[in-house]
Parts: sequence; C-alpha cells; structure tokens
Amino acid sequence: MRFVLPGALICLLLISGCGSAQHVAEREDYTRTIDSLEAVNEDLRDSLSFYDDIYSGQFFRDRRVMADRIRRLEFDVMDAREGGRLVQNLAVDDLFEPASASLTEAGREAIAEVAERLTDNFDGKQIRVEAHADNSPIGGALQERYPSNWELSAARASAIVRELIDAHGLPAHRLRVVSFGDARPIVPNTTAESRSLNRRVRITALPEAP
Repeated sequence: MRFVLPGALICLLLISGCGSAQHVAEREDYTRTIDSLEAVNEDLRDSLSFYDDIYSGQFFRDRRVMADRIRRLEFDVMDAREGGRLVQNLAVDDLFEPASASLTEAGREAIAEVAERLTDNFDGKQIRVEAHADNSPIGGALQERYPSNWELSAARASAIVRELIDAHGLPAHRLRVVSFGDARPIVPNTTAESRSLNRRVRITALPEAP
C-alpha cells in the first residue's frame, strides 16, 4: 500500500505560499502531514519488504550468511586466544584433485603465494596448516588409503607443509600439521555449496615457540 498526493493538491500548496499568514500556516500543516504520510509509507514498505523476504526465502538465505560469518569469527577468536592471526583461508577444491591429497598445478601456485606472504610478513612465527573436510564419507577403494575424513585431511595438510618446505624453503620446525576432518564445519553440510565451503585449509601464524 502506498500513499500518493494528487498533483492538484501539490500545486495548491505551492500557490498558497504566496498568500496570507493563514495560508503559510496551512502550508506548514500540509507539510507536516506529508512528512507523516511519508513516514507511514516508509514503514509499510519496510514491512512489506520483510514479508517479501520471508516468502521468497531471502530472509533464510541472509540468516545462513550471518551464521557463516559468525562461525568464521569464532575461528578468528580461537586464533586470537593463542596470539595468532589467520594468514589464508583456501578452498580445498582449488588446491587438490578430487578425493585426493595430490596438489594440482593451480594448488601449487596458490601455495607459492602463501609462502611469499609467510616469508615477507610472518618471519619467525609458527605456522599451523589445518585441513577441514565435509561430512561425506570416504567411499570405494579410497577407504584403504584414507579410512575417514580425518586421514584425508591430515594428508592434505601434510602435502601443503611438504610443498612449503621442499619448494619454498620454509623451516620445518616452524610448521605444524593439524587435521580437523569434518569436526568443525562453518555451515551445515546440507547442500553441495555448503559442503564445498567446509572443505577448506586454514593457514594461521602463531607466536614463536619459546
């Protein structure tokens, strides 16, 4: 519902500005009325927009985005408690062949960029490479090598650490491998998109060990 003033009334308001003090007072009254109606109109638009969002699903999509941001902040808080700082958050699908711990060429390039950041900005820091997975079970013959997502995540974190050491010369004593498997999702594993978000590698710089 929207309130619209007739054009004739607007013209009348403008003309009345040239008349007596009474007309001036009337014009001010009309102005206040217009402001009041516009405020009501804005409230109605906001209300209708809210229900449109509910019916279209936008409200629930926005809520999922907010939950995702909260979970990411929780990880940042965890790092901060240890005196650390997130260096890079990488999508597993951009680094590895599907269902494997073999880095792709694009993955090696991404790790090279991370290595440059670590060298330039985090010298002397302990570097934790933690790998996360979705909750899809390991299937088929792959189970013989990786019985669960814990082993697969550990292998992926180890592959990145080996690349940082062998290809970029980072000191081995500064690097840690951590596997979380599917224990710490940032979003529910309900869709292909959400599962891809949960398949990730977080690289964090921690204070130098004493």
